Amino acid sequence: MRTFPACPRAIFYILLLLYALFLAPPNMLVVSAFGGEKATLDLVPLTEGITFRQDLCDRNNAFQNKTIELRDALRGLELRVGVREGPYFILDERDKGIDATYPGIAAVILDELGRRAGFTWRNSFAALYRPEEGNVSWTDVLAWSVDVYDISANRWDHGLERMQRGATFLNPWYDSSIILIMKKDESETTSKRDIDLWNWLLPFDVYVWWLILGTVLFSGFIHLWLEYMAGERDERTWGRWASDSIYASLLNFTQVSVKNQLR
Repeated sequence: MRTFPACPRAIFYILLLLYALFLAPPNMLVVSAFGGEKATLDLVPLTEGITFRQDLCDRNNAFQNKTIELRDALRGLELRVGVREGPYFILDERDKGIDATYPGIAAVILDELGRRAGFTWRNSFAALYRPEEGNVSWTDVLAWSVDVYDISANRWDHGLERMQRGATFLNPWYDSSIILIMKKDESETTSKRDIDLWNWLLPFDVYVWWLILGTVLFSGFIHLWLEYMAGERDERTWGRWASDSIYASLLNFTQVSVKNQLR
């Protein structure tokens, strides 16, 4: 197979790059993507007497009657969405269209839901905000938006007052809680009456438990050494002194204050 020499091949790539940058038609350099859609359903928050909500009772009845599946309940619809503007939903500062580079996680999730469920939303949305005039809270904006639009998207914190005012929250898409214990699948157990006294070890594997034990003992040794340097043995025996240091290390590891615990 015949190949170009190294130098002419480099010149060829340079010329190709120059052509793409300066001579190629502009539409050859543009990648087709979403972006730039503008809000078409904007209203001043708390405006009364106007609603964009659609009547979807027929689709709900069809789902309840099992004539359509849940995943097809919104197929073909153009949902009317109120989206709270901010870091989770980004509009271009110049023309106030949806940012084409990165529209925010709320828009990304809506796009993915639309792809799976077969609905659109980018040409029928409103950018929600809180008016500076008057005593209007975000709870007021949320309660108003769920009556005006099909859905109110973005990061809305759960609250009893918001639920009492008609907001229904879906399953969260982001969970920052730390979960170490969960209900075990019954299929994983041999009998429902089996009791495993070592279940408390399940959150971590054996290497993590050994690391925790080593950390506690090493911290206890450091605590012992510091007390030795400060002359704080206080006539205790070596056994009592060592056990006190390990106990203090355990308390510190579990975030319990050790002040006045060992005296």
